[in-house]
Amino acid sequence: ADTYGVNIHSSGSNAIQVVQTNGDGLNVQWADDDGVYVGAVDDDGVNVWRAGDDGFIVEEAGIPSTTTLSALHNGFEVAGAEGNGLYVGVADNDGVYIGSVSDDGFSVWYALGDGVYVLSADGDGVNVNTTDASGEYGINTPDKIYAGAGYYPTRSGSFVRNTGNTSLEPGDIVSLAGGYEERVLDEDGVPVFNVQKADRDNSKSVIGVVEYKVYIREETEEFEDGKTETRKSFRFAEGNAYTGDYLAIIVLGPADVKVNSSENFETGDLLTIGNDKGTKVRTTEVNGITIAENVGVLGKALEDSHGKDMIKVFVGSK
Repeated sequence: ADTYGVNIHSSGSNAIQVVQTNGDGLNVQWADDDGVYVGAVDDDGVNVWRAGDDGFIVEEAGIPSTTTLSALHNGFEVAGAEGNGLYVGVADNDGVYIGSVSDDGFSVWYALGDGVYVLSADGDGVNVNTTDASGEYGINTPDKIYAGAGYYPTRSGSFVRNTGNTSLEPGDIVSLAGGYEERVLDEDGVPVFNVQKADRDNSKSVIGVVEYKVYIREETEEFEDGKTETRKSFRFAEGNAYTGDYLAIIVLGPADVKVNSSENFETGDLLTIGNDKGTKVRTTEVNGITIAENVGVLGKALEDSHGKDMIKVFVGSK
């Protein structure tokens, strides 16, 4: 179809109703405009009662970079879309509502951009409630969960800014430099604190360990009404973080930490900072009791060093 494959301007009941079919309930092979357009209906715009294969399938929308057809019998399938696979401009209730499923409520196999993007929500952008007795897991992902100026993986981290005179790389220990920067990503974002390479022995201002450098990515989306929305987010970047650069640090959990290779670290040893690297907290024995010095503790060694200059440390453990 050069324009609409099916155009229903108004319907008092079901605009299209498929009661039962052994093939596709509705299959539009190609359309230069809308494959199916429903103007206004008092009941269902499209009602598929029972389909032996897919209830609704879009093989190509626009000129997608590639297409992938599913071998499953899907209620709604988009093999390839140049724009959004499913776009909901405004919904007074749920944009997408899933009542009950035996497997995934929502599954994205591959996405060049965001797997799920919510521009604005008066309530929760995403609300997940699991019926598992242990409460696991509302959201389950092997990757980090990013939120504002922080991220929440199996270890806790934060985004900070290097305001020191020395470049930073993974494994470096950092301390608070004083001050912070507000509204880095948006008006309501979490402040980004200033850090520098830890250079004072036994410093109590040690805050964490460098994981990697990040940069601010800006994405602008234009809508049909001409309005645009720009989103900012921190993203991984190669190389060292120089003065003024942003970076991700680990403040709680396992991390690879630069240590003094001349020291013999054993699993469970407390670490502090010495000569810009991790060093053992010195202890004193009093009446048979071993007492650690009152210094800024970085964490506990998770392995023996065996002369290595970088070991795994549980940062934040006292």
